[in-house]
Formats: sequence, C-alpha cells, structure tokens
Amino acid sequence: MKQRIITGIVGIALLSVVLFFYQTIVFDIVIALVSVGAVLEMLDVCKVRDNTPVLVTSLLFAALVPFLRGGFLSPYGSLAPYVFAGVLLVLMIIQYPKLRFDKLSIAFFSSMLIPYAFSTFLYIRDMITEFNLLYLLIILVAAMIQDIFAYFVGKFFGRHKLIPSISPNKTVEGAVGGFVFCVLGTLLTAYIYQQVIFSMGTQFQIHYLWLALIAAVLAVVGVLGDLAASVIKRQNEVKDFGNALPGHGGILDRLDSMLFVAPTMYILIQFIPLVSPM
Repeated sequence: MKQRIITGIVGIALLSVVLFFYQTIVFDIVIALVSVGAVLEMLDVCKVRDNTPVLVTSLLFAALVPFLRGGFLSPYGSLAPYVFAGVLLVLMIIQYPKLRFDKLSIAFFSSMLIPYAFSTFLYIRDMITEFNLLYLLIILVAAMIQDIFAYFVGKFFGRHKLIPSISPNKTVEGAVGGFVFCVLGTLLTAYIYQQVIFSMGTQFQIHYLWLALIAAVLAVVGVLGDLAASVIKRQNEVKDFGNALPGHGGILDRLDSMLFVAPTMYILIQFIPLVSPM
C-alpha cells in the first residue's frame, strides 16, 4: 500500500510537469513514449515480443502515430496504417510457417488501439478552443478518481463481487464508489478551473448538468476499459502487464481505463456544449 501511494504521488507530480508543457512538442513526445511502453507491455503479455521484426515494426508505428496528425507527416497519416499492415503481412510471408496470423493480428490491433487512443489527448489539445486544458483535466481526473476510489471503496467496503470470473478483486461497491466520486470529482475540478480562470479576467460558462452526464459516461467506460484489460491478462495468465510502476504494475495497469475514457471524451465534446463564453 505504501509503495502504491508513493508511486501515485510521484506520478501526479510528473503529470503536473507534463501538463505545464501541454502546448509544446514535449506533450507529443510523452504521448509517444507512453504509447510505445504500453504496446511493448501488451506484446509481451500476449507472447509476441519474442519476434524481433514484428516487435520493432510495431513499436516504430506506435511511436509515429502521435505525430501523424500535424506537421510534415500529416499528408501521409491516413496511409500509415496500410503501410504498417503491409509490412506485417510481408513479415508473415518471410517467416512462414513460424509466424502465425493470430500473432500479427495481436500486434496490429495493439499498435493501432493504444497509440491512437492516447493520441486523442493531442486531438483535444489541438482543437480550436481556449478550454482544451479543461477537457484534458476532465479526462485525467475522471479516469484517475474512478480508479482510485473504486480500489479503496472496494478494499474497505466491498462485499459483492462485480464479475469474479474476469477480475476477482473488483466489487459492486467499488464500482459504485468509483462512479459517484468520478462525477463529484469532475464537477469539483471544473469548478476550481472556472474560478481560477475567472480570477484571470476571462468569463465563461460551464454547463454542469452536461458535465455531470459526461462524467457519468466516462465513469462507466472507464470500468469497461479496466475489465477489458483484465480479460486480456486473465486469458494470458498474468497478474499485471508489467512492473514499470511499483505498487501499480505496468503502464497499462494504470492507464487501461484511459484507452476508453480519452476517445469517449473526444467524441462527446463534438456534440455536447460543455463550455460557452459569457
């Protein structure tokens, strides 16, 4: 428990530093590094890591994805997945019969899902709006609070298993606690952000009813992301995706819910008027 808390405090401190540079290339590089680390963990757990050509190709693609949305690479962004798939198929031909298609499918799926999901942070950052930092904070707070309070409420008050066949430690009480605190924490974060911006002379309105609805959706999809990761670990008979974060496991063990929360937030804010100028 102590190690888990220390790692969490250090992680929050590092996250604060990264957010300070969210409008710079530093943020893009961090997203790329996190994507590469998460893909590496997934390929390791799914026993694809031992194939060096597939591993290197997948990690290079994962590192490239966050940079495909802008700059000189943007004209080729839509072509990159086809090139990646083509290279994997060529490797399958060259390594026949050693390299099986199911291993390629895992590599392709992991290297597409993870970096593109994390890259939605960049899509939101680059939206033409002065409130993109608020959107990023909502994603981070919603995912982290849901995860933290689901863990602690479940640990101290959990009595009824949620889906024991998938994750024996998750409880109904923990899921409900994570949901409630996710909504409340998101609303509080938005209120504090609004007051800080007000003090700087900028007036705007946050539609808190819509925000509560968004937070509720994010809490639910966060649980789904966590459960999906648990299924993958259980099918591959491992407890954690790695040990990069002492007390928490691997990168994916801490950010699995983010794979669902970030893209969901990006989709929702395209249609829901969360913030408007006064």
